Amino acid sequence: MSFPLMTVGFGCIAIVLGMGRTLWWLETPWIGVVLALGIGSMALFCIVELHRTNPIIDLRWLTGRDMLIFAGALVAFRLLLSEQSVGVFGLFTVLNMQNDQLIPLFAVIGIVTFAATAVLSMIIKPQRVEIIHLTALILIAIGSWLDTHSTTLSRPEQFYVSQALIGAASGLFLPPAMLNGFMKALARGPQYILSFLAVFLTTQSLGGLLGSAIFSTFVALREQFHSNVLAQGITLLDPVVVQRIQAYGGAYGRVLTDPTQRNTQGLTLLTQSLTQQSWVLAYNDLFLLIFYGAIAAAAALLLHLGLRVLGSARVSTAPVPAT
Repeated sequence: MSFPLMTVGFGCIAIVLGMGRTLWWLETPWIGVVLALGIGSMALFCIVELHRTNPIIDLRWLTGRDMLIFAGALVAFRLLLSEQSVGVFGLFTVLNMQNDQLIPLFAVIGIVTFAATAVLSMIIKPQRVEIIHLTALILIAIGSWLDTHSTTLSRPEQFYVSQALIGAASGLFLPPAMLNGFMKALARGPQYILSFLAVFLTTQSLGGLLGSAIFSTFVALREQFHSNVLAQGITLLDPVVVQRIQAYGGAYGRVLTDPTQRNTQGLTLLTQSLTQQSWVLAYNDLFLLIFYGAIAAAAALLLHLGLRVLGSARVSTAPVPAT
């Protein structure tokens, strides 16, 4: 019973995360029905597994402190790495960039990711996992900060450095996470490997969908905000606005002889330009949000390392009881 229930639960949640942004969360009733079905299936799955003598997936171990921290770190990284899939490539869609124009950028990302993984294979050790993850967070923060300066004139060539940093961070993140998780599972016994794989694959697949859903919704809301702000500054009483409408309408001078029609077309082009500008500003807000998220995650990791070092120092300096 467990795997069908888990499959239905994860499938329903994936459908909700994938379609919620497109159909909007509160506007489509069947999204709520599918979400309820997913939650109910996962609840039944947990009930079945908790009452097994030999559970297929040990939920008690997965909800322990160490595994919750591990799963939270995996989800946090997946959310931050959505800067590339949701943020930058969503921005290129707004800027009407086609796939063939993005081939050099994809090549740079692929080469840097492979190089980062190759270098990592030579230096990776269990005691270096946190330092490697801290390095990846710093790279994500720098890359997302560089992307916050995007404009409607930005082109893929201007994202080589930032996306190379994000690609290197993705190459540095996954192998140490798998190493850390496998060590935790093997320390408990081979039967826990399946539980580890379940939490690892779940955090990667649903984490990516969750990042896409959250950040796409954030961008849509910020676009509405910037669109309203920009629209408030557009008035036909402003000579600059009138001049811009006439400039846009002049592009139709050879096919439209009526000045009123030219001005109408110019106003349409101005509205389209404002919409594009509002989307770019919204994506800049997203990049800034990811920057702050990466900084917060790095600070939390440093705090965790500091507390662990402090705890080790206390243990080493504790007096040895007399025999």
